[in-house]
Amino acid sequence: MRGPILCLALLLLVSGSALADRRADSPSEYAVIQNGEGVYRLLFKVDELEGLGESAAISHAELSFDLTGTTAERTVYLSLCPVTTSWSAASVGWDTGWTRPGGDFDRGLSSRATVDLSRGGGRAIFDVTPIVKEWLEQGAEYHGFLLTAQPRDGEGLRGEDVTRLSGLANASLDVRYRTGPRRPSRGAGRS
Repeated sequence: MRGPILCLALLLLVSGSALADRRADSPSEYAVIQNGEGVYRLLFKVDELEGLGESAAISHAELSFDLTGTTAERTVYLSLCPVTTSWSAASVGWDTGWTRPGGDFDRGLSSRATVDLSRGGGRAIFDVTPIVKEWLEQGAEYHGFLLTAQPRDGEGLRGEDVTRLSGLANASLDVRYRTGPRRPSRGAGRS
């Protein structure tokens, strides 16, 4: 009796892990916008993210990229937010393409990171699980990400930090997920 139970347990373990998957993608579109007074924000999209589809259940999503530049005796407080309006790197600007200057984004669904510049180099890491879940599991429209300063640090990024954060163009969005049957669309089965 022990043999069949052990085989069944192994089969379930193997089939369960076969449904788990992981992918890492880089930005496909990247833009820098500024207000003309030394305040910047960075925008990017990862087009492959949309390819996961509605049947993906996200377990974890993390965005990371390398920092560049020399050391500085300060800390940068960053906020990575989902963009809420469609944009194109070829035509976007601080005052162009948005309903409000500086971009349309959801600060309430942001991911935060604190970067100590006194160490030089290093890596910025953001847990973007709630943002990716909102797009892929809840059906929110996907328009990419916007990187800016946390409100305590002002309206946006300093010019000197844009160079330091240029590694964002080669960032890695690492998503761990499981695939299963397609979820019913919102309102399905209601009369």
